[in-house]
Amino acid sequence: MLKYLASVFFPFFLVVPMAFAQGQISTGDCSPNILNSSGSVTITCFNGEQKRPLKSEITYEIQSIGGYESQVIATVDGIPYVALKPDAGLTFEIATGDFDNNGHTDLLYSWSSGGNCCPPSFGVLSYFGNGVFKDLTHDDFWSWNDPELTTRGTKTRFRVDSVVSGMGGTETSSTMNVFEIADGELVQIENGVATAYVPSLVELFATDFEKYAISKSQTISVGIDVDLDNEQDTMVCSWWERWGLIVCEIHASAKGMIETSTGCTRVGVLETSSDGVRDLVCNRDTIMRYSAASNRYSY
Repeated sequence: MLKYLASVFFPFFLVVPMAFAQGQISTGDCSPNILNSSGSVTITCFNGEQKRPLKSEITYEIQSIGGYESQVIATVDGIPYVALKPDAGLTFEIATGDFDNNGHTDLLYSWSSGGNCCPPSFGVLSYFGNGVFKDLTHDDFWSWNDPELTTRGTKTRFRVDSVVSGMGGTETSSTMNVFEIADGELVQIENGVATAYVPSLVELFATDFEKYAISKSQTISVGIDVDLDNEQDTMVCSWWERWGLIVCEIHASAKGMIETSTGCTRVGVLETSSDGVRDLVCNRDTIMRYSAASNRYSY
C-alpha cells in the first residue's frame, strides 16, 4: 500500500506509527523527518522515495578539556557519550545530518593543529546505534575552506578543493576531491587537478628564485606600466621564508609604492584595471584590485 501511495502522490506527507517507522520503511531521498508529540514520524518525500526516519535524538557538543585538548560529546536520547577525543589541536563543528543515510544524525567536523601552518582536515563522526560511533576520515579530506555539501539521490557528497601551501608549497594548481560514505567508510569518488589560470601580461613566480639561481635574500622584479600613465613601473617581489611564497609591491610613477601584503605562488599584472591601476592575479585565479582610498591592493 505504501509503495502504491508513493507512486501516486508527488510529493506527499506520510504519517506512520512509531512502531512501524522503526526500520520497516525503505530508504530514499526525503526530508525533513519530524518526530511529533503523538509518537508518529512525519516523512516528506519527493520523487516517490522515502527517507528512513531518524531513530534517535542526537546532539553533538565539542568541549574543551584544557589547552588544545578537546572531546566530542554526543548525547543520544538524553544519554551523553564521549564519542571522540581528537588529537591535540582545534576541533570545530561544521554541520550535522544523516550523512550515511542509516537513520542516525552524524557530525561533520574540522581539526587543525593550530596556527596557520597547515589547513584543517575533516572527518565525519557516524553513529551506528547502541553507543557505537565511528570516525570516518581520509588522507585527502582537507582544505583551507569548509567542505561543500551536495546530494546525489540518497547520498551526501563532500567536496574539497585543496591547495598545498606553506614552506616549499609553490604549486599553482589545486586538487578537487569528492567523497561519500559507502559501507561505513568515507570513499573518494571523484578527483581532479585544476591547472587552468587567468592569463596575465607579465608575471613572477615563487619558483623563479631557484629557476634563475637568485638568492632569496634578494628581490625579483618586472617592468610594466601599471598606473596607466604611459610610464614604466616596476613590480618587485620578495621571498617569504615562512610560507615559501612571494609578496609583491608596485613601484608606480604616479601612485608611488602600492602594497599587496598577500603571499602568492604567482603574481601577474592584468589588462583590466580598478581606480586607474591594473589589477593583479594571485596564484591561478585570485584577482587583486587597487583601491585609491587605501592606496593598496585587496581581494
